[in-house]
Amino acid sequence: MAQVTFEKLNPNAPLFAELKSGKYAWWEKVKANQDLYIEIRKDNNINVYYQGGSVIRLHYCSRHKKVQAFTHRKYLYGKGEGYEEIAEILSEKLDTIITNIPTYYSQKKGTSKEKWSETYIKGNIRINHKSEYIDSEFAYIEGDTNIQIDLVECIAGEIRFVELKRIGDARMVTEDMHPEILTQIDSYRKFIASHTEEILKYYQSLYTIKKDLGITVPLGKPSRLNTEPLLLIFDNWEKENDKRTIHREKMEEILEKIAKPKIKYQIINSFIVPKRTFYSAEQRKQISYYDKFLNDKAENKGIYKGKPRDFVLKEKDSKYNLFSSIINSDDSVEDYFSLYSIAWWGENAEKHLPTGHFVSSQIHCLNHLFALRHDKDAIKTIVENATGIKTAKVLPSPLDKDGYITFEFVFKNKSLLGEKHETRGANCTSIDALVYVELNDGKKLFIPIEWKYTETYCGEETREESFGRYSRIHEGSNCQKWTSLYRADPFYELMRQTLLVERIIKTKECGIEADDYVHIVVCPNKNEELLGDIQLFRESLSSAGKKRFYVIDPQDLLAPLHGNEKYANLLDYLKKRYWESVK
Repeated sequence: MAQVTFEKLNPNAPLFAELKSGKYAWWEKVKANQDLYIEIRKDNNINVYYQGGSVIRLHYCSRHKKVQAFTHRKYLYGKGEGYEEIAEILSEKLDTIITNIPTYYSQKKGTSKEKWSETYIKGNIRINHKSEYIDSEFAYIEGDTNIQIDLVECIAGEIRFVELKRIGDARMVTEDMHPEILTQIDSYRKFIASHTEEILKYYQSLYTIKKDLGITVPLGKPSRLNTEPLLLIFDNWEKENDKRTIHREKMEEILEKIAKPKIKYQIINSFIVPKRTFYSAEQRKQISYYDKFLNDKAENKGIYKGKPRDFVLKEKDSKYNLFSSIINSDDSVEDYFSLYSIAWWGENAEKHLPTGHFVSSQIHCLNHLFALRHDKDAIKTIVENATGIKTAKVLPSPLDKDGYITFEFVFKNKSLLGEKHETRGANCTSIDALVYVELNDGKKLFIPIEWKYTETYCGEETREESFGRYSRIHEGSNCQKWTSLYRADPFYELMRQTLLVERIIKTKECGIEADDYVHIVVCPNKNEELLGDIQLFRESLSSAGKKRFYVIDPQDLLAPLHGNEKYANLLDYLKKRYWESVK
């Protein structure tokens, strides 16, 4: 069997150069057809698919110095065997080919959902999610290794292999409870682990080739690889019976209890795969919270990105997005933001009002921390819990007139970072929260806290001008691997925060005395997509930087406050709104 490996893919292959030349009108027609999807192959050829079947194969003929297109004669004439070269007539015959496929492609027979083939299901999932899948029919053949995986997902820059199975597939359930799917997924895990760097480089190259050819690609160039494959189970059963009920129960037992490690899987029953992002789930939870607890006092359908949204409060009621005790007090969060000219995030920023967006991370941060601002003992407890570092005392805010947590911290960003602005909360490096402590040995420590909620990132890189200003000052930083990784968020953001506190510490005459820092990132455990990025940033740090970098779930951060009657109402609010599913 011929080898199919990564190194054969060549971005400069003649086929790709020819197709970019503009000589082939049929190529533009193929790309414009929304029922087709196009895959780049490791041999530098191209396959065009319809409903899971490869209907056209393109390759460059070095003898005739032109692109050739081949299709099966059955698709072209309704009869015959073998393939025919059709480049000269492809524009004219494309619709005929597409029309003939359901009739003559054997795996398409039968209109009943129960008769749908895996290939047909796969093709329809792929066509309905062009912006979320970067590849299909992945193959790697070398020596004894023969890996073939159905789909390759790319969401927010993360590559993940997806294996598709119909629910009734015999490889899903066996009497001995050790079906083939367990061995199959395990082989994928081993392959990914042993080829991680090659896989990522391959898909970065493939992404560039597709984008240059004008083929639809996911939002965000691949930047990381999820080492755990996803098993996507398509439930095509239209009727239920005892045998099928037993099959389902056994399948779930195998996947949930017997598989070691547990297999990540998702069951679907249509071609539209629900997005697995934490953002979508949390948005639904917040709408449910509104219906139960806020509906009688605040209106939703606020404007976000030009449209009324269920998950946004109207401007007049946006304050109800905040915990009641921090808006109905002598030291309200609104007064604090006004006093220090701090910018609010979101649609109401120009009117100096909090956003009504339910899943804003700024609101999430304030709802968790603002009530603690004057309680140095509570603050001491939670930062020690997050870092394991024992502190002698929490020091007053180095910026504010009072309090022990500084929100939207900036400090001499123009001189220390070369930035153009120093507005707290906008247009510069602004740290969500900062705590200033003294250790038992008398040393003073900065604790910048970056607060994340539902964010995910698509790998969009910042401008060279902006990135360049930090490149010039990073020498000696714990951000040691100064590569293109830092050009895109969240890496760009976390890098700038690191540089800011390092520069304050290094520049003794700047006005704030500090000997060291530790960096805390607060991120919900369920936001797996973002946690992968955060871990990637940590790996980019020097060994000293890794020791100063901590990640914690918001519920875990405030865990030491349980049993403290002073914060009983706060914890009850956070539990109902954020920490548990709303019934």
